[in-house]
Amino acid sequence: ALADGKYYFRVVASDSPANAPESAREGELVSAPVLIDQTPPAVRLSAPRRSGHTVEVEAEVNDAASPLRSCEYSLDAGRWTPLAAEDGIVDSAVEKFLVRLPGLGSGEHLLVVRAFDSGGNAGLARVLIREP
Repeated sequence: ALADGKYYFRVVASDSPANAPESAREGELVSAPVLIDQTPPAVRLSAPRRSGHTVEVEAEVNDAASPLRSCEYSLDAGRWTPLAAEDGIVDSAVEKFLVRLPGLGSGEHLLVVRAFDSGGNAGLARVLIREP
């Protein structure tokens, strides 16, 4: 298997095994760059903090091989909700996100944050939120 990174592939074709040296032909082609990315993004979550009736959790996502493409969260195994990057667009290898959860009921809640990179790899992190 190849390590993560950008690769160029060179293909050489020759008909010399079937032809005399003076009539043999050879050609080659170099590919466009191909990205190999098998490593998921690393997702780090801050400890939950309260701001009035809202719980906030900061997420920092880092990918070593390719730019990030999206980030989303799920609360208590609910539907995935997209998150906006702090800088407005998810397009860098490092992005920050803020999850705002207003009006959580009392008890324990599980927050899962998932991020995808350009290679389609997913990384995730979880945090347990305890509301009085």
